[in-house]
Amino acid sequence: MKRETPHARAALFHIVAALLLGLSFCLLPPLSPAYAVRPAPLDQNGRGLRTLSGPVPGMADHGERAHAYDRTGAPPSLQPWIPWVLYGQEDKTCTLASDDASKRFCSWPSRLRLELTDTGIGFSQEWLIETRSLVALPGGRNQWPEAVRDGHAAGIVLDHDGTPSMWLLPGHHVITGMLSWQEPPDSITLPAATGIFTLINRSHGTGTPFIDRDGKLWLKSRQGRPSPELDHVSLQVFRKLRDAVPLQEDLHLLLTVSGSPREVLL
Repeated sequence: MKRETPHARAALFHIVAALLLGLSFCLLPPLSPAYAVRPAPLDQNGRGLRTLSGPVPGMADHGERAHAYDRTGAPPSLQPWIPWVLYGQEDKTCTLASDDASKRFCSWPSRLRLELTDTGIGFSQEWLIETRSLVALPGGRNQWPEAVRDGHAAGIVLDHDGTPSMWLLPGHHVITGMLSWQEPPDSITLPAATGIFTLINRSHGTGTPFIDRDGKLWLKSRQGRPSPELDHVSLQVFRKLRDAVPLQEDLHLLLTVSGSPREVLL
């Protein structure tokens, strides 16, 4: 009979342990995408630990994961910190200008509708706001807007460097109001950010209103009416080719038009 040595017992123990460990891995279920490895707090020695957490909301499938993130790309657990991180620089989430990456647009005005009567002028305009913004209203210190409303709620109008303005929160807004007078003024200052106007003239004591280059609506004729602006059209084409199969091309057209209303064939 052969005598079993300590070295033989140790080798046999390692072989059995390896077989049991391999068998345990075969019997365990595979790690599903519903589990994630995330950083844990530092221990008392300042060393970082990584732990295996339980199911993470929004990680079950691709559809739920897509809805778990907002436009900033932050996961749900970090979204409550977004206002704190962006405090004082909320415009970082606004739309970039196409021709200048340093400029952002946070407020988007639609067509300004004006209705002129013998006793005043009413206005209505829709706004799309991306972050809390100060928007300008028609009028000035001598022509302060009245009965201003944001949808069905009363609006608070502030004096911002002589321009009537109001703060709007992110979302869609419909701003209405009016300017009243006993005698029509010579002109009315319109918001510089607005480029499209609709004017309905229901008055009887004014001539033909017109808007000059400075954004003023003139209700009475004046000397030295500005000459018509020269017609100008500028077209810039930007192309980006992506090496793929098939070959892909991104085309961006920047069209700048000024002058009289006309039809341009490109």
